[in-house]
Amino acid sequence: MRYHYIFYYHILYIILVQTILNISNFTISQRPLQKSPSTDSRNPKTGFRLFPSPNTS
Repeated sequence: MRYHYIFYYHILYIILVQTILNISNFTISQRPLQKSPSTDSRNPKTGFRLFPSPNTS
């Protein structure tokens, strides 16, 4: 009879851990992606372009 309780606790533990992992994976996957800087973005302090414009001449 005692072993049944151990089995039930083990099953509940597995369910709990799986639930926590699923919730954490869901919240991580719902984070918005970081926007990449546009090719025309400048540093407002220095005026430096992150990606220089291609020379078309």
